[in-house]
Amino acid sequence: GCACLGERNKLIFIDMKYLALFLLCLATGVALAAPKTAAPEPAPEELKDTRDGKVYKTVRIGDQVWMAENLNYSTPQSFCYDDRFTLCKTNGRLYTWLGAMNIPDRFKSERYSSKLKKNHQGICPAGWHVPTNAEWQALAKAVEAVQDTCNDADVCTWKNVGKALKAASGWETEDGDATPNGENTSGFAAIPSGSRDMISNYEGLGTAARFWSAEEGIGNTYDAYHWTLTEDMLYFDAGYKNEGGSVRCVKNN
Repeated sequence: GCACLGERNKLIFIDMKYLALFLLCLATGVALAAPKTAAPEPAPEELKDTRDGKVYKTVRIGDQVWMAENLNYSTPQSFCYDDRFTLCKTNGRLYTWLGAMNIPDRFKSERYSSKLKKNHQGICPAGWHVPTNAEWQALAKAVEAVQDTCNDADVCTWKNVGKALKAASGWETEDGDATPNGENTSGFAAIPSGSRDMISNYEGLGTAARFWSAEEGIGNTYDAYHWTLTEDMLYFDAGYKNEGGSVRCVKNN
């Protein structure tokens, strides 16, 4: 930068792009004030996956920090909806439960529960983990959802979640619902990315989002929990481990 003597012989530093004003300063001896700039908006917290360089938005909801986008890290046990690569770019990938957990194929028919530890990283980036049922329910409570029915393991269905958890666009009308979109008041920004069934059929694009839990079902050894957001409900279910669902990672405490 350049400098000139202004009022009271103070040196004033000037960026080269203000050269014309600087010359005027020299000619008149009038001090040149530094240009005022608006304070930048704070950038949202982001997560960079060092494995492939992809960057994800994140959001704090209650006491948890969640990814605000679906994971899109390519593995052999992940798929693009309808095998369309462009949908992976916008909606993230659909993973089998084994792929989401990043564990060997033998656990398709064997129980993994005894080996499950707190903050199981699975396919998530370092420092993040696949959420448990308790963390999914903490999310529902944080957005003031209404508890509905619960099973024997105290895993519950939650109502009145659409406004907070759904993205404000992209959702299609289902069963006469005139207002399928949410308002994304929580920042979770759930999109209706659909799912993949055990015989490789894709379903639910535009009407449902299905996310894996780190926990297995309480019955069949072939089952694991997933959480489905549709209409105004967030409900749990046990699906086959080779079905495909989205992954939202939670930051380790």
